[in-house]
Amino acid sequence: MSTMAQQRAMAGAVGGPLSREQKKRACMLARKAWDKAGRPGYDNQAEGLPREMRLTQREALDVWRQDEQRKATGCLHLTCAENRMYPRIMAHFARLAGIAVDARYWEGRTIGDASRIALAKLRSEIGKARDVIDAPEAYVATIARSKYKTADWQGLSEKQLWTLVFDIRRGVQKRRAQVSDVPF
Repeated sequence: MSTMAQQRAMAGAVGGPLSREQKKRACMLARKAWDKAGRPGYDNQAEGLPREMRLTQREALDVWRQDEQRKATGCLHLTCAENRMYPRIMAHFARLAGIAVDARYWEGRTIGDASRIALAKLRSEIGKARDVIDAPEAYVATIARSKYKTADWQGLSEKQLWTLVFDIRRGVQKRRAQVSDVPF
């Protein structure tokens, strides 16, 4: 793989959209924060407000959450948030929820830490390879030993980790192609 293609892939991981799981976790934490804040927009609606103008619990939570997301990242909707923004979102809602330990954890995450992202992507590819490679961790360790003279792939640089990501992908593709070429 060319260096330019590898750089695009690395940048895409950081700038990619949030996963469904990330959005779900952010919304669950936002709900805790909203409850702690006294459910603004819902519990404090004016008494004389006509029923048609009252916000449902869901609407009030969504309006509040979106405003808080905008404060944390500049994005109103989670669909426009990028992976690099996720720690800021989580730290913000943990702080609002009064969960200091979680807030410190998320604040300590280096936003856009390229090596951490590459390592996470490599672990993801290892998980996807289990159906065609018996011991994908050992497979990656063998490649790391061959290319970088170390079996400790977790201590490699960002670029080296991305190289391993593409190596395991190629290995998996070849094995899947061999399995599909076998006549039954």
